[in-house]
Amino acid sequence: MTRGFKKLFWGFLIVNVSLTAGLIPILPSFVGWLIVLDALADLEEQIPRQNLQFVVRSVIVLLVFSFGELFQLFGRDWTLVSHLFQFLSIFVLLLELSAFHKLLEAVARQYDRMNRGAKRDEMVTKDKWYLLLMGTSAATLTVSMTFNYLPVFVIGVGLSLAARVYLLTILYALSKEDLELNLAESGTV
Repeated sequence: MTRGFKKLFWGFLIVNVSLTAGLIPILPSFVGWLIVLDALADLEEQIPRQNLQFVVRSVIVLLVFSFGELFQLFGRDWTLVSHLFQFLSIFVLLLELSAFHKLLEAVARQYDRMNRGAKRDEMVTKDKWYLLLMGTSAATLTVSMTFNYLPVFVIGVGLSLAARVYLLTILYALSKEDLELNLAESGTV
């Protein structure tokens, strides 16, 4: 799982970090989603494919939506499109929440198959915290967009950032998991 989760970590980091040179994105988010898709293919070796099907489909939809940021490059008045994408951002947020929840759920199931109950319980707890952070973020951002209320928007963005950082720490820890297993099995821990 190490290789797949390392790619997943870097792909999700690229999705969330916007590097631009003027108006031109150096690393557009669709590149990150492509890396995430590649990582999911690597994870299919350890996690049964049926547990990852929803995740893969969701990431493909997220990849398609990520092309929306390229509209900025054309320099025309994309007001209608930008308003559409503003409200689609909540949908994208909820799709991201669902995809990564299903991924963490699949990892918990895999720990269960490996008879590692403590690790399964730990992953279930992490998944619940992720759901709480990202779900609250989606709710507050929806309220802020509906009522155009800036303080609630700031709270929603903060919660969204916290949820993404939390997910990145989970992915980073999972990228170290195989090393942990190998060292424990060899008795060098």
